[in-house]
Amino acid sequence: MYLPKSKYSKPIYSRGDSLYLPSGKAYTGWYFETYNDKYYTGKTPTRTSQELVKEVHTDAFNPAKRFTNDLIIPTELNYKDGYITRYFLQDKRTKSIIEAKKKKYLELKKFQYIQSIKVKWNLISPAENINEGPYVYFGSASKNKELILDAEKTIEGLSNSINNYGQFVK
Repeated sequence: MYLPKSKYSKPIYSRGDSLYLPSGKAYTGWYFETYNDKYYTGKTPTRTSQELVKEVHTDAFNPAKRFTNDLIIPTELNYKDGYITRYFLQDKRTKSIIEAKKKKYLELKKFQYIQSIKVKWNLISPAENINEGPYVYFGSASKNKELILDAEKTIEGLSNSINNYGQFVK
């Protein structure tokens, strides 16, 4: 990274209280600010300088307040469409998994330590399989279970956080 001296500040020292590495870890050390209000590690721009994230809100980087399950309730429009998109996140450091609303999902999935996936959850009745002679018509619960098992390729252990594959089916 090259920047003329007029395009970045003098080196500033961070004590680890307001800047974060892309991994989410608090940054302690020298950094500089660029003309476009971005922050980078080091005293001057180099190839190894990493962009830092500045804490804007007090709770923004507090995992206890951010990484919690949201209450998901399908709307009538979801039932009319026959599905709801469910958003799941996993903190790779702790392996904890949450379900989030779209806004939180989009905010948190940007971090390198967050694994994310969205699942198109079936809401169409019947929930259980129907046997008609030699034929089996799969219900929404079976379809949802298949979706979650496929999603486990991305988020390991996701099926352990789902208790009812027929959840929300009317």
